[in-house]
Amino acid sequence: MGYYQELGYSKEKEREIRAELGFEGVYKYWKPFEAHTVIRILQEYENHVIDFGAGHSVYEDPKLFSMVEDVLTDIENIFLILPSEDKEESLRILNEREHLDINHHFLEHESNYKLAKHIIYTKDKTPYESAEEVISYISYH
Repeated sequence: MGYYQELGYSKEKEREIRAELGFEGVYKYWKPFEAHTVIRILQEYENHVIDFGAGHSVYEDPKLFSMVEDVLTDIENIFLILPSEDKEESLRILNEREHLDINHHFLEHESNYKLAKHIIYTKDKTPYESAEEVISYISYH
């Protein structure tokens, strides 16, 4: 979590927020740190495969979204990987893997769809087939 500390992240503050506001408060607390992390990792690791996960691509705050969108603008190989085109089916599959209350939010949120340059659906594909589909889209610069 070194990138989080660059902005003053505090585990103690996170615990206080969780006790007072629950997960929703912590989720909001994390957002600036997540945006900063995306920016810093892309600065430090050019031409790498990076898996940020759902939290690092979903921003309710337009300013944070814009910061992340700006740093991703010229990057062609940004993939959103989902189980299915059908969002209800995707949610069911994701919840079977790990049921989190926030899965629905991440699946529905427009940030993911605005940031992604390609969407890959993995249902009925082997991991190898999914990887081959990703590779078929990759632009090398």
